[in-house]
Amino acid sequence: MPECPDIAVHKLLTATGPQTVHLVGVCGAGMKALAEVFVGRGWRVSGSDYQADSPSGVALRQRGVKLFGDHSA
Repeated sequence: MPECPDIAVHKLLTATGPQTVHLVGVCGAGMKALAEVFVGRGWRVSGSDYQADSPSGVALRQRGVKLFGDHSA
């Protein structure tokens, strides 16, 4: 049986130690905010977005997010 989304989110936000996460559509407002939270917690963050060269993408790269310009990563 699939895990309840609330439980999955709780596990993500309470995980300890360095983690790795990849976010699709990372330059959008919601995903960018999540990426910033994870980076702030010391996670390794990568993401993909067709708008990777946008101001949001530039800002994420400056924070250490590895960005791909499409969704093939």
